[in-house]
Amino acid sequence: MEQTTQNIGTWQAWIERKEEHAHLYVQGEVPVSDAEPGVRLIRAENQEGDGKELLLRILPDVLTENADHLIELTYNEILEDEQQYASVKVVDDDQIIARVGQIGRKETEPA
Repeated sequence: MEQTTQNIGTWQAWIERKEEHAHLYVQGEVPVSDAEPGVRLIRAENQEGDGKELLLRILPDVLTENADHLIELTYNEILEDEQQYASVKVVDDDQIIARVGQIGRKETEPA
């Protein structure tokens, strides 16, 4: 599968501890047309590497040269281990639109 990288939008990933669980959050923006309802990020099976890169797919495939506006997408997952992922790759169809090479950490304030 041939893949191209575009690095579209601003993307970030971070882990936040909430009580005894670690939560991974991935957030970014994609250009869409008004006709694109229900755009979301889903986890996909990553066939490459050592399993330390989380692969997220944008559904439906939305990249267009005629984008009307940007929408913000967010993905979250409870992790078994804070070291479960080292990086995140976001794809639309077979096109890599973003790669987050370092996942940050955020500490939450005690309630």
